[in-house]
Amino acid sequence: MALVAMISTLSCGDKTGNGGNAGDAGDGQAPKKAAIRQGSFPIVATFDQAQFQTMYQINIDNPDGDNITFRWSGPNCGTWTSQGDQTSKDGARSITSVMEWKHPHPPCDPTTEHKDVLVAFSISGESSGVTLICTYEGAASGQGPPCQRL
Repeated sequence: MALVAMISTLSCGDKTGNGGNAGDAGDGQAPKKAAIRQGSFPIVATFDQAQFQTMYQINIDNPDGDNITFRWSGPNCGTWTSQGDQTSKDGARSITSVMEWKHPHPPCDPTTEHKDVLVAFSISGESSGVTLICTYEGAASGQGPPCQRL
């Protein structure tokens, strides 16, 4: 069963400060809406025992082509790729992001699971103002829980 976390047609909020409907600028125009939807799967991890490395991947659906910023975080030892903020290309409607964590022993603890580590992926939509956080516990192969709206 595929798990889906979806945020769609989210209003940007009342720009007038007068209450009103979320996204209603008080000008009689329809509220501005944007969508960021996570694809069919949350973070998926694949552990490579021979390399003491885990690859984390996430697929993001961005049907409105919103400019988005995303970032990986979490590893507490070894080296990992995709550090720092990244931004989508203008109008990108589908984004795949990958983070590779090399966790050899030493310097990392002599366990393959690393249950003490929470890998996180955050994504924010510029127009929508929506932020999602996706997490994965540890370094073993598997699939994380659905992303959550902050």
